Amino acid sequence: MTLEEMEASSGVIREVKQHLLRRGLPEHRNPELEVPVLPNDVTTVSTNKLMEYMSIFDALKTHAQYLESMADTLHNTRNAKLRLTRASKYLVAREEAEYSDRRITVKEVDAYLDTDEELLKLQHEVIMAEGYKKMVSAMREGFESKGKLLSRELTRRTSAEV
Repeated sequence: MTLEEMEASSGVIREVKQHLLRRGLPEHRNPELEVPVLPNDVTTVSTNKLMEYMSIFDALKTHAQYLESMADTLHNTRNAKLRLTRASKYLVAREEAEYSDRRITVKEVDAYLDTDEELLKLQHEVIMAEGYKKMVSAMREGFESKGKLLSRELTRRTSAEV
């Protein structure tokens, strides 16, 4: 899912971005960096190259954090929409049963709602948003881990020089 798709599908994300811009914060931009492949042994990499790698992974981590927050917002808004739609349909089903003088159990209403096309579509959207959120989180953790590895190596080198 692209940033544009997330923004288009969630008015909340657009509102939050507009609020941040009004507060004077700059708009986030994709760093458009290639993810470097680190050598198996970072001790063989020059200090300048390590610092370059560290800068790249820091930028990628920051971008992933931004995507993660958007994905979290998207997941929360879709989940809220699903809950509200389900509750509304539940009340309608209960009312219809009352008007027809038909006793209906909670299990019957739940079974009816579990097969409702609109709710199934919303449930799918929630699952997709949650999956996207987890994948972005895993990417952020990977970038963060590589940044820490590089930081430890730079610290080791500067400590050895003293």
